[in-house]
Amino acid sequence: MRTVRLAFLLVLVVVILAACGVKETKVEDGKAEPDTKVTGDGSNTAPIAQAAADPELIKSYLKEVSLTHGDIYLDGSIVHVNIVGLTPEVTSAFEKRFVPSTFRLHNVRFSIDELNQAQEKLHEQDLYKKLNLYSSGIDVINNRVTISMPDDAADKVEEIEKVVNKELISYEFVALGEPHIIGSIAEVDAAGKRILVHEDGEENPNLWFSFNEFSKLSREDGSNLSFDDFKKGQRVKGWTTGMVMDSFPAQGTARKVILLAE
Repeated sequence: MRTVRLAFLLVLVVVILAACGVKETKVEDGKAEPDTKVTGDGSNTAPIAQAAADPELIKSYLKEVSLTHGDIYLDGSIVHVNIVGLTPEVTSAFEKRFVPSTFRLHNVRFSIDELNQAQEKLHEQDLYKKLNLYSSGIDVINNRVTISMPDDAADKVEEIEKVVNKELISYEFVALGEPHIIGSIAEVDAAGKRILVHEDGEENPNLWFSFNEFSKLSREDGSNLSFDDFKKGQRVKGWTTGMVMDSFPAQGTARKVILLAE
């Protein structure tokens, strides 16, 4: 009877421990099973799996771990992540969180905040108007602010770099190239200081040219020309600054206009 009572007590202890959520760790070949989460009702869940990287998950993770970064970009299905001061420890943490084949890490010098601030300085100092800059944008892949400007304004670089750290900038110098339009003046808007050009071969006039202090005007022989010299019916060839408003007629700022001989 005593043996039966002891066996009964042992069974009762095992049942009580199981009810309290205590689980036995199985050992095979001297290794314990991976840890699993235990839910509120005592049931086990599977280990947390690596996630395939996608832009939103990566952004959330960067914010979660407060990593200084130069933003992310996609190349096909691969998420590329620019990390300022990339270390083996950061790489290891990423590989534990995300499937390694779904992302690439790159070590960069500048954070996305630094790039944004540099571009904002161009606006604050009104350098687009003062120095005849065409445009600017953040090149995430190369970790730079790219500034587009005419190739004959290259001497303005020094003034830009008084405002923005030159290490943050890359330049695109735009050559004059072939004319954007050759045609006849259909209308002269003296008040708006612009001309409407009817391109050869087009059914209707199709481009308004406006002028600023950097627009270059000349006759075909190279002699000087002013806006007041433009008359309806004259033939011209012109170049825009590259930024054309997609309307009809289209609208652009003249980089250069040449009045052709009669």
